[in-house]
Amino acid sequence: MGIRPATVQKVPTMPRFFAGYLAGAGSPRVEVRESRTGRLLDTRSAPRGTTFLDLAVAGDGRTLFVFAKQGGRGRCVSTLHRLLLNDHGKITADRSVQDGSISGSPAGRDSLAADADGGKLA
Repeated sequence: MGIRPATVQKVPTMPRFFAGYLAGAGSPRVEVRESRTGRLLDTRSAPRGTTFLDLAVAGDGRTLFVFAKQGGRGRCVSTLHRLLLNDHGKITADRSVQDGSISGSPAGRDSLAADADGGKLA
């Protein structure tokens, strides 16, 4: 009987950074932090009159989608924005998603989700 080599299981690595959003009346913003230390790498504040409703991160860890609501009383518009991160966790682009605007606010508190490459949102 010979010695058989052990099977090595590949352990997933921790993403380099993570993102979160702070909503509410104070200072709604998206924050990007280093995963290992929690150190703040970058932040993007919501434009005046805008509230963030949800955030999703694509599988690449560098494409963020933010669902935002503009307006208050009267007419409201909800929009999707795509934020791109560079190798250092800095937000390098903020673009509206094509056909990503809807009149009004979504009903209820649903969640935003993105597939691995950021090509599909739900």
